[in-house]
Amino acid sequence: MRPVIIVGVIVLVAAMATAFWLFRPNSNAGDTSKLNRSFTPAEQQLLDTVHITAGELATATCEAEQRCWIAVNKVVYDVSGVPSWAKGTHHGVKPGHDVTDSFVKSGHPLSTLQKLPVVGSLEA
Repeated sequence: MRPVIIVGVIVLVAAMATAFWLFRPNSNAGDTSKLNRSFTPAEQQLLDTVHITAGELATATCEAEQRCWIAVNKVVYDVSGVPSWAKGTHHGVKPGHDVTDSFVKSGHPLSTLQKLPVVGSLEA
């Protein structure tokens, strides 16, 4: 009887630990400081000289092998080389839009933006 109880307790503790790990809050979710990325001189030149309108951004939706762009914090990024965007959506977020709020709410860290190629700045 005791071995059954011990095994049961071990299984229960393991299940609770797994649930805690799977459902733990993400420390990056809601952190607006991850919008404060640095830019290389070449990226800064693009931001200063290439201005993307909301209409141009709206056409970059990954469809039919078109451009695949998102905007975060007024910076337009090319996500066409990111496999998770290949089907035109990423965690329910669609390209061709300003996705700043979705990015802030996500668990993605600042390094996610640092890896993306900069296309230019989003015009207000």
